[in-house]
Amino acid sequence: MQIIYLIGIIVLCLVFVVIISYLGYAFKRVKTAHYKIESLFTQILNEHKSPANKFQKNKDKNNCYDYYLETLTTIYYVKVLYNYNCYEISINSRYLWQYKTEAQDEKIRFWPNVVDFVNFNPHDEKKSVVKLCLIYPNSRSLLVYLNESEIAFVRPEQVLYGINFITYERLNSNHNYIEGR
Repeated sequence: MQIIYLIGIIVLCLVFVVIISYLGYAFKRVKTAHYKIESLFTQILNEHKSPANKFQKNKDKNNCYDYYLETLTTIYYVKVLYNYNCYEISINSRYLWQYKTEAQDEKIRFWPNVVDFVNFNPHDEKKSVVKLCLIYPNSRSLLVYLNESEIAFVRPEQVLYGINFITYERLNSNHNYIEGR
């Protein structure tokens, strides 16, 4: 009887260790993503020093964007989609952004919390305003449905529903997508 209790305690301890390890890994992954994104934006702004350059992480949970980036001529409101497994992303409509875990995946999954960002309509009288969706770190493919039977690849300079879409990897390799530095 004591052996059964001992085995139960060992199994419970192992489950606890696995859960703690997973939570530690997930926390570290998110922290690393934030650090890399913030470092990239700082690096981009530092390439062309200007007193107009500003970079802020959004700390207000009521706002629909994650980062605010201001250059000499442009203000960027950045929403980050954390796509750690590099899923395929398709923009089906204004509010429905789907992701697929593999090419033949039939299950329908949508990114949460995009409606507020799509409806967000910032203005500035002196600078152009860009809503930017940054996909971290990458996506297998980034597609847009033109109609029910036609799809196309999304380019970073293409504006869909008032939003530019770009992957972290693409922005990291070409800083020129951030204008007005």
